[in-house]
Amino acid sequence: MQLKFKHFVFLNVLDVLLTWHAITHLGLSEGNPILSSTFQEIGLVFGLVCTKLIGLIALWGIINFQPLNIKKISINIICFMFLLVIANNIYQIIAFSH
Repeated sequence: MQLKFKHFVFLNVLDVLLTWHAITHLGLSEGNPILSSTFQEIGLVFGLVCTKLIGLIALWGIINFQPLNIKKISINIICFMFLLVIANNIYQIIAFSH
């Protein structure tokens, strides 16, 4: 299966929604200390949106100038990493929401 940039965007949106739900509705905390302090400084929603937009723009800029084979491999690796992030989010929500 060849993943595309749109899959990366979808996975990031899902990560934002799960993170927002876990922190806002379940009282869980962000595990990444840099993001946690960012959320405290500028707010959760704005922090989530800003960090994801910066990441999306950076990834698009970097990958856009790579040869097609490198682009495909990079997108697949990054999407796989975000699948792991989402799996961890779901695990945290299930395990610690009681």
